[in-house]
Amino acid sequence: MPKFIIEPHFRLQEWVAEEKGYFRDEGLDYEFRELIRSSGGTHHATTGKSGAFQNIEQGREANITCACHWTVNVAASRGHTKLYADAYSVAPSAIFVPANSKVRSPADLVNLLKAHPGYEAIEGLNEPDFNTRTYKGFTDSPSTNNYAATRAFQNDMFAAINADPLTQNITVLSPAMGRSSNSELLAPISFDVAAMHSYPSAREPSFNLDTFIGQMSALRGTPAKPLMSTETGYFQGGSICCFARRRKLSFGFSMRLRMGIDASMADRYLSLESGQ
Repeated sequence: MPKFIIEPHFRLQEWVAEEKGYFRDEGLDYEFRELIRSSGGTHHATTGKSGAFQNIEQGREANITCACHWTVNVAASRGHTKLYADAYSVAPSAIFVPANSKVRSPADLVNLLKAHPGYEAIEGLNEPDFNTRTYKGFTDSPSTNNYAATRAFQNDMFAAINADPLTQNITVLSPAMGRSSNSELLAPISFDVAAMHSYPSAREPSFNLDTFIGQMSALRGTPAKPLMSTETGYFQGGSICCFARRRKLSFGFSMRLRMGIDASMADRYLSLESGQ
């Protein structure tokens, strides 16, 4: 059997498996080989309709590789690669619905979760301090630090999920404020795990992380409830090459895990420069 080629790209799991000796324990003759390594990002400057799917269709040099959700699923369905669903499904996913969706209430969410039993957690409304929402006669007012609608929806959702035997074991995350310093304004509110959004704004991944965690203390209470970083990234604007961003992001996830913070979503980690 030829040497097994592992292309870790910007993922962490292969490095963790390497550190724990999983490949060696299986007697695998393997090699880590970074096949896409261009700090200038020139490999993204393709012409016409060509990208990751076409690259997999042509055949990649590695035995383990990756792409976005859409590309992996479609490429596997057309026989160009193999998708290991049991491993892939461990990766965090989420349910998003359009503005005109029939899913409007906590009861609707419970029914949705029961229809899709693979979900392990649900998060409250996204960034209430950057949005204005209305629920059951309450209206949030970020300008006056009033989040009555978000709090009422969250409490109803928590109660509905815990009241149904088929969903009562699903973890309920708090809403995540756009600014962690505003998280204390949500209390008192019902949840199992506190959700945090944090960005280092093109600095080192450790930038202000301790501060962000400290700002979550009031919401987490005593004893402190677990904390999950449900959205993070490296940079929210300007220009930076894809490779550098991915390396920084991987380091940021690793740092959060070492600090005991679960990490579930990397936002904007593939929002490349225009045209790439």
